[in-house]
Amino acid sequence: MQKEDISIIIPTYNERENIGILIDKIRKYIKADILVVDDNSPDGTAIVAKKKKVRVLMNKEKKGLGYAYLKGMENCRSKVFIQMDADLSHDPKDLRRFIEKIEENDMVLGSRYIKGGSIPKDWPLHRRFISIYGNRFISLFLGKQSDWSTGYRAIRREVYEKVKDDIKDFHGYTYQIAFLNEARKNHFKISEIPIAFKDRTRGKSKLGKEYLINTIKYILKEKIKKKSTV
Repeated sequence: MQKEDISIIIPTYNERENIGILIDKIRKYIKADILVVDDNSPDGTAIVAKKKKVRVLMNKEKKGLGYAYLKGMENCRSKVFIQMDADLSHDPKDLRRFIEKIEENDMVLGSRYIKGGSIPKDWPLHRRFISIYGNRFISLFLGKQSDWSTGYRAIRREVYEKVKDDIKDFHGYTYQIAFLNEARKNHFKISEIPIAFKDRTRGKSKLGKEYLINTIKYILKEKIKKKSTV
């Protein structure tokens, strides 16, 4: 794929310490359009990104991860979008593997829970529990998938165009699950590559109660919807 065929979309909020390092690492491995979608970070994240000569899309207020990704895709013309976190938990070395795999697929997931994938050994017990058993819980209701909540993904434009209206109300972390679920329901070809997820060393995690509450709400709605169509 050519540089203009790929857009890397990076949502940010208070990631000044990480964003410059991440951009430099991405450029070390691939050439691509890089779009930073910043939720008006008070720490000056956008200023650092602009100095790195990448595109920066500013939201006037903090609206959440899902909103940032959808806004980013709306403002890209590329054939393929790659989602990744700004906190260096996603290794840019994997970008080449995503690009190779998306050639024959509609969507590629970076999975922590297939052979070769991993989560941090020193993760707190509650983080491990939420991640591991949360994905098993989701699979129980929505269908088997090794990593429903992974945020490292490659997505063809056709998938986004098909599902965007069905997930436009998911502004937080539940967006990841809703997007994947809609892609599965529309029978897009989805594959996985193993990734070693790293814990952030700078800044604070944004994952909170919103993810747990809204994920449960979403799953229940999907179950009710499925029963009503039987």
